[in-house]
Amino acid sequence: MYFKATEINPNTGKNFVLFFDNAADAAKYAPPGATVISADEARTLLVPPPPTPEQLEAAFEAAVSARLDVFAQEKGYDNMDKARLAALTSDYAADGQAANAAYNATWVAANVLKPQVRSGTLTAEQALSLLPTLAWS
Repeated sequence: MYFKATEINPNTGKNFVLFFDNAADAAKYAPPGATVISADEARTLLVPPPPTPEQLEAAFEAAVSARLDVFAQEKGYDNMDKARLAALTSDYAADGQAANAAYNATWVAANVLKPQVRSGTLTAEQALSLLPTLAWS
């Protein structure tokens, strides 16, 4: 187990860290007043920062897009973009129209929910559950 000591360098005012192989060396060589903690304790302090509003929104948008792609794949399309393009063909126009309706309804609802996702009021999962039900007509 490694131990580290953190102290502020009086010349620069910045923190610096010393690592020790064991608690005895840490106690013996750490500068007076330095905080000594084990590597395991240090790991518990390394908590990632919460996601930014932009990251929350991007994750929600990606989840909405993935949901639409899964819906399109139910009919054999590679993704929602391909399903929507089917509206331009005579053989699959009904699929394309249904895909466009689902796409538009989903994104209108998603855009209403985005501010709540950005603020953290709703998680992406909660917001996804509030989106319109997708069904092929």
